[in-house]
Amino acid sequence: MQYSCRHMKSAYKAELLLRRLSSSATEARVSSTEDIRQAFGYCAQQVRRHDYEGYLCSLSLPKEYRAAAFAIRAFNVETVQAIENAKEPTLGLIRLQWWSSAVEDIYKKGPVPGQPVAVALKQVVVESGLNKRWLDRIIDARYKDAERTAPPKTLGSLEDYAENTASSMLYLQLEAAGVKNTKADHVASHVGKAIGLVNLLRGTPFHARRRSTMLPTDLMMKHGVATESVYRGEASEELCDVALAFASTAKSNLDKGRRLLEGVPRDARGLLLPAIPAGDYLDALEAANFNLFDPALASLKGTSMLKMQAKIAWHGWRGTY
Repeated sequence: MQYSCRHMKSAYKAELLLRRLSSSATEARVSSTEDIRQAFGYCAQQVRRHDYEGYLCSLSLPKEYRAAAFAIRAFNVETVQAIENAKEPTLGLIRLQWWSSAVEDIYKKGPVPGQPVAVALKQVVVESGLNKRWLDRIIDARYKDAERTAPPKTLGSLEDYAENTASSMLYLQLEAAGVKNTKADHVASHVGKAIGLVNLLRGTPFHARRRSTMLPTDLMMKHGVATESVYRGEASEELCDVALAFASTAKSNLDKGRRLLEGVPRDARGLLLPAIPAGDYLDALEAANFNLFDPALASLKGTSMLKMQAKIAWHGWRGTY
């Protein structure tokens, strides 16, 4: 009886959330210039709040590319937050379902739900003709993440996840900037995989506090690491070996992307600047002997972030990443 009541309560909460989201979708149908301007401003603030390194990278882009970059990054933030902020998995799936429907509306003629990120993204699609495939890939990947009840099985599956999320976001930004170049796409694939894998590594302490992990089972078994020890935040030589193997795959993708620099159009290189903080994390992780729970790996603050901003701007000026 307790089990049934708990699931009935969860279903009731999900139904309330779906009604609320559907209601907000039909209330405000926006299109005015002021509404669009405010929508892009909201996107910039969301990225600044939840993806500060991405915010700094976007600021280094030419002015004509920034608004689209903020809209695309804000969409990514929304899909991540849908999972991380959900008190129950069902509620996260409901939010992702709403976003899936919103993307369908974005690619139809007529208005979209009065949600600022959806409004801004619609404007980018109208102006740049973004391929819906990449938005769908991001949502599908988040769906699988939300439905996951155990650690991922292989490191290869995590590379696929990074390709479907971080790389897809880079493809969208290249399209928004009007870059149509096979080599740029190839680099975006490798750099995106590196960024995505780094994000998963960096999230290990956060996930552990929620009794979850994105460290793959194949590496954990190979090095004899118990999942419970990760949940307890226990650093060990074996866990460092897992982190080393994980980080090596990220570094390999990053190095491949950087070796192809000369084949990337100058206009596209600024869109690859997120490779800079990803590379810095890998360097810091190596300096910490691959201890994922080392306090030195916590999010940078204050003067360290100012240094990061200067470094990103310098690489942007040089046309490197």
